[in-house]
Amino acid sequence: MALVLIPIPICGLSIFVFNTVGYVFENVNFVIVAGAVPSCTPTVSFFADVADRSPRLSHLHLIEVNLTNVPLDALPSSLKSLAITDSFLPFSWFVPLSVLGTTILPHLKELDLSKSSKTSDGDLGHIARAWTELSVLKLNHCYRMTAKGLQSVAEGLHKLEVLEVAGTTCDDVCIHHICRNLATTLRRLNVAECLRFTDGCVGTVASLLPGLRSLDVSKCPRLTDEGFRSLTHLNASLRYLNVSSTAIGSDTLAQLRSSLSTCEIVCET
Repeated sequence: MALVLIPIPICGLSIFVFNTVGYVFENVNFVIVAGAVPSCTPTVSFFADVADRSPRLSHLHLIEVNLTNVPLDALPSSLKSLAITDSFLPFSWFVPLSVLGTTILPHLKELDLSKSSKTSDGDLGHIARAWTELSVLKLNHCYRMTAKGLQSVAEGLHKLEVLEVAGTTCDDVCIHHICRNLATTLRRLNVAECLRFTDGCVGTVASLLPGLRSLDVSKCPRLTDEGFRSLTHLNASLRYLNVSSTAIGSDTLAQLRSSLSTCEIVCET
């Protein structure tokens, strides 16, 4: 049965419910809650109502919300995928994950915190210790994150297949931790807009991530043709490569298209 997108205004929130049976919240698979006012602050009771109406809720995406008044353990425990983007999270929001004997969101496999600017190295430490089954982690534009946080992620999340860190301070130290610990699992890496991502970084990726299928290095200003040429080592695995808005030369691009014959190469100016 086709999914139906139903907009529902509740308490200053724009709530979009993907529903397969035509009744609000019943057997919902995916809910998006987006801030409709400058200071959108959902409540614990709101999430309790969502969980009660849809006990099998698996995907939840929160956009432009302030979760100051909502502790992490108030979210529906059935979640397998959680996205909190362009939102405000208190500094201590993930601390309960490290409390001995506490189990929060035990089924979680995918986490997206992109543009939730308060996300820090400490948060990533709690996440890596508690949610070791994560296969997808997106931290795009989380500018407080450093190599220490990515080290926690790489050393703790041994099943990670997708890692997105676009617009962060990802550098050679971060890439070292990623490649050293995730060489056998990582399939997609996004480092777009990373100002510290260099030829050395892309060379490390090409030599130590033999199973990588997707790589986005668009808008990485420090990359040169020398770095791009090293990507030919991934000819057996790479299926998607984005080199848009970089300094790649036409000859090097032609060489990549020839060497990576089964790879979709995107190069937009």
